[in-house]
Amino acid sequence: MPLFVTDIETLKASRALPTEDAEAAARARRDAGRPSILYFLHIPKCGGTSAAHLWRSSYPGCVATTRLNAKSDIKHCRLHEVSDIYDVSFATVRHPLTWYESWWRYVQSPKVKDRPETLDEQGRPNFDTWIGEGVWHPLRRIAHCHDSSFSTFIDNVISDQPGFVTNMYEEYLGSHQSTSTVDHIIKMEDLHASFSALCRSYGWKVPTVTKHENQSLQSLTTDWSSAQIEKMQSLESDALQRFDYEAR
Repeated sequence: MPLFVTDIETLKASRALPTEDAEAAARARRDAGRPSILYFLHIPKCGGTSAAHLWRSSYPGCVATTRLNAKSDIKHCRLHEVSDIYDVSFATVRHPLTWYESWWRYVQSPKVKDRPETLDEQGRPNFDTWIGEGVWHPLRRIAHCHDSSFSTFIDNVISDQPGFVTNMYEEYLGSHQSTSTVDHIIKMEDLHASFSALCRSYGWKVPTVTKHENQSLQSLTTDWSSAQIEKMQSLESDALQRFDYEAR
């Protein structure tokens, strides 16, 4: 998604350099312990808006749109689709079960339902009209599972896209057994404290706000049956273990 920079001029200078020189400059900043260009790998519904808000509170005007080398969603592209040279990278994750709740609430919210281009005639996400035909987006695979009933949505995911969140995390971050594609992974549930600690470790300004933005409608009920919870936690066990989440 975005590049978090300590100053826009550093990004402009990096983009003006040949790739080899830009990589050398990034390496020098990183080796000196003072990186200036931070790439945020924005996994959908994992607190991306809140992370950007935290950075802007310390560095106003210093969140930039990245350049891509593939036909991918500009907000939720994968790391290998990024053309810009950056110094360090991070991503945020969340508990798989709350991820399903957040995505379902988001699709059911007026910000999606009130826009004619976002949903098909059955009320399911239509990514061809939403973000563009043929544009890669990780949630295309789960779009057909949507239903106005949360319980039916979960049943559809269990049947048609088992382990969806675990698979999505692996697509972005690599498998559990391999080295992560990003330098740092932060849990959304502890976003402010962990992001502040990351900023301190690199000598960046610490965020001055704690506001959590872009929350889906909490009034929409997401009732799980005990059988659904048990099955979903089994299907998402790799992600639960990888990121040290407790079962419900």
